[in-house]
Amino acid sequence: ENVQVPFTVKNQVDTNTRTIALLREMVAKAKPDEWQPYYGGANYLVQNKINMDEAGAWLDKAIAISPTPAVYYAKARYFDAAGKPKEAVAMIDKALAAAKPDTPAPLIDELKNVRKTYAEKM
Repeated sequence: ENVQVPFTVKNQVDTNTRTIALLREMVAKAKPDEWQPYYGGANYLVQNKINMDEAGAWLDKAIAISPTPAVYYAKARYFDAAGKPKEAVAMIDKALAAAKPDTPAPLIDELKNVRKTYAEKM
């Protein structure tokens, strides 16, 4: 006979705490022209909806260094996660305005589609 036994596996290490510490270390060691640590770290925070103020500040820094469609898109996702669709749409508009002829067409298409989704939340 099959018996089901419920159990919980407790993570002995707080993964988010360790990851945030590593991300902060990467950001602290970033060179003046390196936007990637800020961008990557902020994306992790936004995806997990933790330390959102820090995520916003890191995205602002990434935008200051590299105002590209991808970085503006990350800030749009931040605003969406924070429940601010108007600001998210504004960032998508900046992302589209920052696009260059070599910006991948799939990214442009995604930005346009996501803009519609965010606009419907307003």
